[in-house]
Amino acid sequence: MEINQLKKETVKFIDLKEYKLRIEEPYLLCVITEDGVPFEFLINIRLNQNKLLILGSGAYDNEKLKPPIFQRYTWMTEFNHSVLYFNDPTLYLNPKLSIGWGQGTKNHFYLATITNIIRELAYKIKVNSNDIFFYGSSAGGFMSLILASFLRANAIVNNPQTDVCSFYQSHVDRLFETLYPNENKDEMINQFRYRLNVCAFFQKLKHVPRIFYYQNYACSFDLETQLLPFLNSIKSEKTLTHLTADKEIELHLYYDTELGHNPLNKQKTMEIIHKAMYSS
Repeated sequence: MEINQLKKETVKFIDLKEYKLRIEEPYLLCVITEDGVPFEFLINIRLNQNKLLILGSGAYDNEKLKPPIFQRYTWMTEFNHSVLYFNDPTLYLNPKLSIGWGQGTKNHFYLATITNIIRELAYKIKVNSNDIFFYGSSAGGFMSLILASFLRANAIVNNPQTDVCSFYQSHVDRLFETLYPNENKDEMINQFRYRLNVCAFFQKLKHVPRIFYYQNYACSFDLETQLLPFLNSIKSEKTLTHLTADKEIELHLYYDTELGHNPLNKQKTMEIIHKAMYSS
């Protein structure tokens, strides 16, 4: 299946409620917001299935590819349930960006709009929020955690970022130079901390989703800058401790020096997705 061979439909965001989804046919859907931002989705809706898997993408090679980016799209037809991939339009703001973390612009948080679109699409196929599962690794994992909280859904993440600003500074600096070119970086971090830090977002929404967190502890950078600060915040912040009292954050650690920050292979990833969706 090649993406450029698929049918593509375009709809305005304000007309989304009246839009009719294609069933049992992989295709591209572009939803245009009032400010002209294209939110692109790769969709395969299955009949009589009550679960929905949503996949986001991590960093991509911007010298070889151009957005929309739908990593793992070749897996689409191997799932028996409905599947949706989303592109991060932040990537369109600067061709040098290889990661956008769904940030959008100062006045438009793209992950909020992605949430609203997914909510409407899920409603159309009668899938409840507790049967929606987000999967992503690295930056895709970060977006999955935010989106799962937004929608009161579930997140399956592999070596995710939980704090954008603690990731490699070359990527962080390029993001800030693109989104806030004439602004003080520290002021922007303070103003938009809830967009950049998963725990800050959970606190703002007062909701911690169910999380299946897979981490390679051979990757010390991830461990020190992402996982441990995340767990410490969950345990130390009274608000988050209260919110997770009746939640289950499943932490799965594995050790693979060759993989490092790279995600688990396809077979293992398919296994952990299936386990989370059908054993939980």
